[in-house]
Amino acid sequence: MISIFEPLHNFLSNQIVPKLRKEIEDFRIFNHADLLANAHHLLTKFVGTMPGWHIRVNPRFTSDRNPDLVVFQNYQPKAFCQFIFGLKPEAAIFLPTQEIEGNIAWLKELVAQRAPNDQGRGYIIIAMDYDQNWFVPKTQEKQHVFIVPVNCHDVPLHHNWRPRWDDQKRKLF
Repeated sequence: MISIFEPLHNFLSNQIVPKLRKEIEDFRIFNHADLLANAHHLLTKFVGTMPGWHIRVNPRFTSDRNPDLVVFQNYQPKAFCQFIFGLKPEAAIFLPTQEIEGNIAWLKELVAQRAPNDQGRGYIIIAMDYDQNWFVPKTQEKQHVFIVPVNCHDVPLHHNWRPRWDDQKRKLF
């Protein structure tokens, strides 16, 4: 059986970022549900050829709160993914810090309960538009929770793109 843990970690912490940013740039993502649907599609294509895997959206682990997406290997949870959509019209420097911190604590606990003995990781994928490089602590690996920033401020010609994105968001929602 092929272990998907390391390739999956590489995909979630590096390769998914430009793909999701391109989807946002192309006006395909405007909210949390769009972000989750696109990430599910990309992940399904990535792990689809690996035996023994499956992906579930919002699996019921507890009665009060469940992760947005979980990747399983041999019916064992390996990656717990929580998505934060932090693009707000007319707020190009919005960073949902409290939501990020709350998700870090919650995912640490969930990984420890559902994938003990170093068998799982948590990922917080944040779509945001922030005018600075956001510091990601180097201690993440010990915590088993990884923050994956998808910063749309890196979109080429951001000053032209962002007003168009805001306009489309207002028209759709």
